[in-house]
Amino acid sequence: CSCVVGWAGEFCQEDVDECELGACRNGATCTNTGGGYTCSCPVGFSGINCQTNFPTDLCDPSPCQHDGVCVPESQGFRCVCQQGWEG
Repeated sequence: CSCVVGWAGEFCQEDVDECELGACRNGATCTNTGGGYTCSCPVGFSGINCQTNFPTDLCDPSPCQHDGVCVPESQGFRCVCQQGWEG
């Protein structure tokens, strides 16, 4: 028979270990799941397989408007608004 993605074997009973196949990129941590996998990306990478590189300092230049303060976080940034502003 023809198995759905993530499964193999005569009766599609064997879980394919995508982590062993190198599914995750750029030093990501791979977790094999039943019929699939998940990648935990290191800082600076995103995407299903951690294949997309983005700047590690997302606050340079600051994306915050109206003199908001940019605060880097593990998966991005947040803006701390000045008094009288929100968003």
